[in-house]
Amino acid sequence: MQIIYEKLATPTPQDVEELNHLLQQLSKTARSVDHEKLTNILKETTIFVARDTENKNKMVGTATLTHITKLTADFGTLEDVVIDENYRKQGIATQLIEEVTKEAKKHNMWYVELTSRPTRVEANKLYQKLGFEERETNIYRINLK
Repeated sequence: MQIIYEKLATPTPQDVEELNHLLQQLSKTARSVDHEKLTNILKETTIFVARDTENKNKMVGTATLTHITKLTADFGTLEDVVIDENYRKQGIATQLIEEVTKEAKKHNMWYVELTSRPTRVEANKLYQKLGFEERETNIYRINLK
């Protein structure tokens, strides 16, 4: 197996299909994205993908870096980290997250943060292993739909 890592630049219809397949593995309630929506998202975020070059360049993982500018800091959030269930435990998530942090440094971001449900035990262990520190904070949400 040969995995390459790259920024998703100009998505193909196959990219859209494979990305939606990955997102369903992350959450059964994840909404699907179409080509237009994905193209618009890429104007404001950086999506990294992992591809298996020995399997028709199949997209086997993804991680998204959002760019946020506030009055107090420029930072990023790490979102939608998912590895195809047939490719897990092979270091793909680690490499994708390292690509995200390198990109954040290029953009002089002060920090990258993420949220993860406590039930995602393996993911939480990985984030801590990679240097993410748990913060004591409250997260509030108001549902608008």
